[in-house]
Amino acid sequence: VPSRLMRWAASDWWNSESPQWSHSFGDTGSRSGDVGPERCSGKLLAATSQWHSRALQAQIQNAGYVSDQLFQEFLASPGICDDIFGNYVVQKLLQYASPTQIKHAFVALKARDLGRLSRHQFGCRVVQALVDRLDQRDIVQFCALVRGQIPELTTHPSANHVLQRLLQKMPQLQLQTVVAELRGKVVELGCDLHGCRVLQRMVETCEGDVLDPVLDEVLDNAEALCESQLAIC
Repeated sequence: VPSRLMRWAASDWWNSESPQWSHSFGDTGSRSGDVGPERCSGKLLAATSQWHSRALQAQIQNAGYVSDQLFQEFLASPGICDDIFGNYVVQKLLQYASPTQIKHAFVALKARDLGRLSRHQFGCRVVQALVDRLDQRDIVQFCALVRGQIPELTTHPSANHVLQRLLQKMPQLQLQTVVAELRGKVVELGCDLHGCRVLQRMVETCEGDVLDPVLDEVLDNAEALCESQLAIC
């Protein structure tokens, strides 16, 4: 959402275009736009509507932080992660959350099954936002959670985006594990609409001889790959 529209959502829309929304937040008629996260407390579930989602995103972005009360509401309502409009609010929450809050979010989303959420059309966006904020120790934990699922995630229309983001933050040791899981499947993945993107990301992120098993398969099957519209990319 453009920043000008975000400010509009936080002030003009807040007071004039949606009187019910203003009333529910206890609006006093001020048009200053000074509507921090504390005023959003108790209203997170309203983010499942498009207008309310935009307004909440504006509050968080304008404040530049996430109040503890609002964050606790998120932890108590994890279902909002895979909502068509609510997922955008969660992404904004994760963007501005403190390192401690991110730790709690990781624990909460692990309990909800990060693999399942990664496969969800909207939930995958939340997982990508989470990966962006995780430290190396938590990235390693995330890798352990999806171990054995890499081939499936690679070709999934939603989860492949999560895996690509994860590859960009993985230590080389974990990248070796990913390479091992994809060994023998390079031709199939290289010709797949989603798998080819993950292979490209691997080429960009793997260092040294980590990628050698994949490169060997590429060379051994160069003719077949060259005939694929996707693999040649």
